[in-house]
Amino acid sequence: MINLKQLNHYNIRVPPELLEKTRTFYTEVIGLKEGWAPGPMAFKVHWLYLGDQPVLHLNGHSDLQLSSDLAPRATGWLDHIAFSCSDHKSAKARLDEFGVPYVCNEFPHFGIVQLMLRDPVGIQIELNFTGEIG
Repeated sequence: MINLKQLNHYNIRVPPELLEKTRTFYTEVIGLKEGWAPGPMAFKVHWLYLGDQPVLHLNGHSDLQLSSDLAPRATGWLDHIAFSCSDHKSAKARLDEFGVPYVCNEFPHFGIVQLMLRDPVGIQIELNFTGEIG
């Protein structure tokens, strides 16, 4: 079993011309607060917080980076759902047991091991393991 601790965030890919309108909707209408986001990135991002947790990542792209990759996918504009977890080694074993392909990334500057996989309908799932580098 993968030891999920909580929903971490979800990510929406936003066309550049709708990025500010989407940010305003989630901050002014829904009530999330804009906060710190990593950068600089190759595209504009807004991280929106519920309390001290960045629960929604909005990713826009400049006109120079528009491509078919930006188009809605079979999952719509939803890019991925992320969970905070613990024990990445047992999570890898569980995914291997079920034959679920994944990519393992390590981000030493954040102290995070990250497993990226897709669910059966193609939604990308991000499993984050804080403090498990090495």
